[in-house]
Amino acid sequence: MLCATSGRGLRLLWSRSLLGQHAGAACQASLSTAAASTGKASTSTPTGTSVVDGGSDDGEAIAVDPPLQDLFVRLSKDHAATASTRAAKAKPAALSAEALTAARPHAASGRSARAEPPDWSPEYFVSIAHDLGHLRHYHRIWHKMASALVQFPDRFLYRMTPKMLTELAVGYAQVKVQEPQLFREIAHHARRCIRAFSPAQLAQITWALSEVRYPGMHSSLEAFARQAEAVAAEFEPKDAVTLMAALAALNELELPSVARFLPVLSGRLAKLKTPLLLSALSATGTALAKTSRAGVAGTHAELRAVGGLLLEARPLLVGRAGAAEAAWREQLAKAGGRGEGGGSDAALAAHGEWHEWARARELFGAHGSKGDADAVMRALAPLGEVAAQVKAWKGGEGDAAGGGACAAPA
Repeated sequence: MLCATSGRGLRLLWSRSLLGQHAGAACQASLSTAAASTGKASTSTPTGTSVVDGGSDDGEAIAVDPPLQDLFVRLSKDHAATASTRAAKAKPAALSAEALTAARPHAASGRSARAEPPDWSPEYFVSIAHDLGHLRHYHRIWHKMASALVQFPDRFLYRMTPKMLTELAVGYAQVKVQEPQLFREIAHHARRCIRAFSPAQLAQITWALSEVRYPGMHSSLEAFARQAEAVAAEFEPKDAVTLMAALAALNELELPSVARFLPVLSGRLAKLKTPLLLSALSATGTALAKTSRAGVAGTHAELRAVGGLLLEARPLLVGRAGAAEAAWREQLAKAGGRGEGGGSDAALAAHGEWHEWARARELFGAHGSKGDADAVMRALAPLGEVAAQVKAWKGGEGDAAGGGACAAPA
């Protein structure tokens, strides 16, 4: 149900008229001979907010940002338009008391009755996941949707296109909603139509799996990686880095895969923003370390590709380190003011970014030329000093500050 607010945004009340009706108690609703009407009168609160009655017992009001207003209004209108049809379907012929008892979700047999699927289209699930994920907004609706998607994959998941599957997975990953069974179903369906995925979709769905991990995901990641390698030349640089970083985070990135994607980045590193540039270097370093631990030497072609990456990246790192240092010092100054919450968060973010800079420095030290390694070491030294100050601040006043927003694929 929806309620309009005066200057305070829109509020969404989770009620039996939406997914909760079908995913949680649809069996009893369809058998009940005393089904109530979904529309109820609205009441006014002292603050001037008009609230629509009729929410479920376990419902709660949540604050929703204005970008979702059109979505919720549309869902409410569509739901109202089909309410009479659903009400007619929910009036069965008279049943005996024994039949009603046996049909309840927790009957004496100990088996749960199978709920009916919600009357939503696959696009509805994807639209809500996309918008709530973009806002990094968590609510119980995530789990209710996952329950319906897993219980009725033929009706919803298996009718989704690669684009829809990708948006659904990314939405869940952006909020870090842990639904392993849902991601198993998403990965299963994605593998069935994997050749229809674009390079960008392959990168994003792999990133989503890296954010919401589940047991037994290796085979799916391997399938995505093999398909990505087959079309590596079609990747945009940012998508290639997203894929490499996701696989590296799961320790699934191999040096041969890196060698296939580095030509995509060659000559185009300058167009990457600094976080993506650092991610590319960090992922490459992870693959090299994995190869070294396995006691396997990289081929001449693979090492030559890595050398080309370092040669192109060195002047970019040296030039951007100074800008990063200046920005971090400004953030630290704001954080020291105690009145700037944004400065506190920014200082904590800078502390996290230093890890990527350090990984890049290690990569140059282990695999770059001595001249390149020395240049990077000198450029990053002042940045390391600021990172140490941020770390010291973080251990004191910084403990009270909250973390930053979830990362998302570029």
